[in-house]
Amino acid sequence: TPFTNSYTVTGSTVNFNGSTAQTVPAFNYFNLSSSSTGTRTLVSSGSIGVAGTFAPGSNTFAVAGSTMNFNGSGAQTVPAFQYFNLSSSSTGARTLSNTGNIRISGSFSPGSNAYTTTGSTVEYNGSGAANQTAGGPFRYENLTINRTGAGVVNTGGVNRVLNTMTISSGTMNVSSGDSLIFVSTNTQTARLAPVTSGSLTGRITMERYAPRSLSGAGWALLGSCVNDATINDWSNNFPTSGFTGSTGTAGGFVSIYSYDETVPGNQNNGYVAPTSGNNTLVNGRGYWVYLATGYQTTTDIKFDVTGAHTTGTKNLNLSYTNSGSGNNDGWNLVSNPYPSNIDWDSPSWTKTNIDPAVYVYNAQVGGMASYVSGVSTNGGSRYINSSQGFMVRANASSPQLIATENVKTANTSAFLRTAEGAMADESLLRLNLSKNGSSMTDEIAIRFNPAAQSGIDPSLDAYDYMFQGTMINLSALKNGSNMSIYSSPTLEQSLMIPLRAVVEPNSSYTISASGLAGLVSNYPQAFASDYLVLVDDATGVEYNLHTGSGYTFATGSSQTQMNFTLRFQSPVITSSNAGVRNESLVSVLRDAGGYFAQYSFEKETNFSVSVVNMLGQSVLPAGSYFGQSGKVYLPMLSQLGEGVYLVNITYGDKVMTAKITR
Repeated sequence: TPFTNSYTVTGSTVNFNGSTAQTVPAFNYFNLSSSSTGTRTLVSSGSIGVAGTFAPGSNTFAVAGSTMNFNGSGAQTVPAFQYFNLSSSSTGARTLSNTGNIRISGSFSPGSNAYTTTGSTVEYNGSGAANQTAGGPFRYENLTINRTGAGVVNTGGVNRVLNTMTISSGTMNVSSGDSLIFVSTNTQTARLAPVTSGSLTGRITMERYAPRSLSGAGWALLGSCVNDATINDWSNNFPTSGFTGSTGTAGGFVSIYSYDETVPGNQNNGYVAPTSGNNTLVNGRGYWVYLATGYQTTTDIKFDVTGAHTTGTKNLNLSYTNSGSGNNDGWNLVSNPYPSNIDWDSPSWTKTNIDPAVYVYNAQVGGMASYVSGVSTNGGSRYINSSQGFMVRANASSPQLIATENVKTANTSAFLRTAEGAMADESLLRLNLSKNGSSMTDEIAIRFNPAAQSGIDPSLDAYDYMFQGTMINLSALKNGSNMSIYSSPTLEQSLMIPLRAVVEPNSSYTISASGLAGLVSNYPQAFASDYLVLVDDATGVEYNLHTGSGYTFATGSSQTQMNFTLRFQSPVITSSNAGVRNESLVSVLRDAGGYFAQYSFEKETNFSVSVVNMLGQSVLPAGSYFGQSGKVYLPMLSQLGEGVYLVNITYGDKVMTAKITR
């Protein structure tokens, strides 16, 4: 018992090491530790101050009513431990342990110290009727509510969550005048994990960091995860225009639209302007928003909404109107209703009479990103960020899209952009259209999947949603519809896919391919003698997609659309020299292993292979071979640079010439 004497404790350590029960009295310790096996009781009156290190050991502690105060003027680490009241004072920096939970069954008073919280979790786990106070201001890395009894955890100032808030049981209440802010940065956005027991009451603030588009100012699909925010909440964060209460007029330009599926005709007819900044941002509804800090310029933007968050089951209220406009009908603009990322592929959705594809606008490329069944274009994904709007297409009457808490996911991704790959049993070819000298691009994915149907397959195909005024777009035509993801059950030499490009006049573009190596490996028979070419329908030019960096073309003064065809084309053109008979018995072909000579003679024969350029100059010395039939690979041809060459196959007094392109 220290009584009332004056103590100098700097650098000292008090270790409670009894094998029987001990009480730790109120006192200002420097280092405080416990060892041996006895139980320890922290006194319930006064404050147990620690200016150095607290090492509780493995003993069992009774902490009811006690207060642990970290009061050092130097840096201190707050270890994982079951505290009752936890406080901090003096000036030293504090680091919360990132191993185990810092559990508090009373109140937390963080003081004004600087904190490092990376990887840490603070858990409020009180019981009974007494309330707890989460003092502030404070920035939690992870915050858990896990209490029992009638009491609640009340905020006591401004609290911020940097990563994940979990409500296992009990209630956290955001007191009037306080704040609970889910923080968003360029590296991560905080989330509320699935709430299946317990609750979060009061008004939260949900931030969303939107990185600057590489193409400058542009549009975005947004939504609100709270129930009583208005357009004015957004106007407080970025410029708006075109309605009463907006921040400007911009010559009548309207910067925010919702969408009405029931409007007939073209899919772009359904956009509806707001009437006032006081219009509610309806939870679960999507909005088409011009997100910029200037008319044609922008920086990174952080915006937020404040209100009562959505929890539990959420019906996104789709509609379907058959106006006779085919694929233009049924489009609905909705949004993620929760303060968390969600997983489009989660089995916890109810999806009735809607296509399985999901669409998000990506300003980085100036076009729509699509995702369906494991494949995406333009950075689309199964994961939909908080505050993200997205489009789905209803295909029959009485459509339903209902979310539950379990569609939430811990997956984090950059706002509006993340990529997906092919399914395990399919091969994927991507074609990318880029405007040279700019960041504007668009891509399509062609998936070869044995389960695909010959017509439009909603489970594997995705339509190409093109906004009015789109400046760049590439689509594949299937049954008369423009597709962003195109499926085919197999890859055969009869393949022929029409392509359509939306372009601007007097501009230069390049179409390039990726994924060819996988196709050649998975379909060796189809590529045994052929390769894929891109045919410019206007000029007839055939571009070998297996070589070079892509097909570059220029548009004329009035051109806004270009048509192409993707198909196979044999790489070998044969011509005969004097004395050649039955030239088809010898040829130069290519498969996954490279170029090879295929031959069939009446008897075993010596033959040689040499290569000359189009000027007749020898570029590779002759190689000698012997046999009657079969094929022999010609690894020397891999040494050739890009160009056109003549491969001379000499046998006896006969010569067969094959023209190849590298």
